[in-house]
Amino acid sequence: MASLIWNRDSQEAINNPYEYAVEEQFIREANNVVSKLESTILKKKTFFLNDKSLDKATWMLQNDVLFAFKDSLYSLKLKKHRIVGPLLRVMYENNHLIVYLNNNHVNSQKTLSEWYDNKSPRHFEYRKLIKETEGEEQSDFLNKQYQAYSKFTHRTYLSLLYNYAREGNPQLDQQSTKKDFKIWYDESWPLRQSISMYYAILGMFGKEMIKNLKCYGVLEREEVDEIWNSSMEQEQVQFGELTAKAKEMLGIE
Repeated sequence: MASLIWNRDSQEAINNPYEYAVEEQFIREANNVVSKLESTILKKKTFFLNDKSLDKATWMLQNDVLFAFKDSLYSLKLKKHRIVGPLLRVMYENNHLIVYLNNNHVNSQKTLSEWYDNKSPRHFEYRKLIKETEGEEQSDFLNKQYQAYSKFTHRTYLSLLYNYAREGNPQLDQQSTKKDFKIWYDESWPLRQSISMYYAILGMFGKEMIKNLKCYGVLEREEVDEIWNSSMEQEQVQFGELTAKAKEMLGIE
């Protein structure tokens, strides 16, 4: 049964950031998925340089999503979470672009040609497609979601604040004569709320990656299902459980 992180709400992750055992299970499963996909999708098919087909574009974009997922896992393992936000946006937009290009929409072929001409597709076109096929409510939801994840690359104040620690007690701010929290930056200091949040978003985007691979590209649905199912552990670690290392330290069998 898959780790709870694959379906974890990011705000809940911020509120309860010390679920190490659950995160460790997610990391093991996610690394299994990456290893099996990497050894499959890269060897499944090759393309020529001047090929401008939909299959090639889908393959390249799916590779980009896979390695953004892999790089995010590696960065979080090192507690280098600052770079993960932009990588998540790569996954988010590429997954949607793959859907748009493969949807036989009136502008899909034009967008594909422009993509090969090194022009950047607009996410707005994908949201228009969703509005036509799934309704205005879902399109509005995606618009709000897109605005939120765009902050990871536009580096707004709040998106950068995820990289800063806060002093435990408020101190007097000499400029306003009011008490406020000091913030400080130390790359070696792991910010658990931020790391936990990024793992939750990564789990959600990882599932979107799997869904995308089953619907489009060079792999068969059965192949993707086999990779996913064989990567998941049989026993699901629950919130509140201790890691194996913590149990050993406490003498718990």
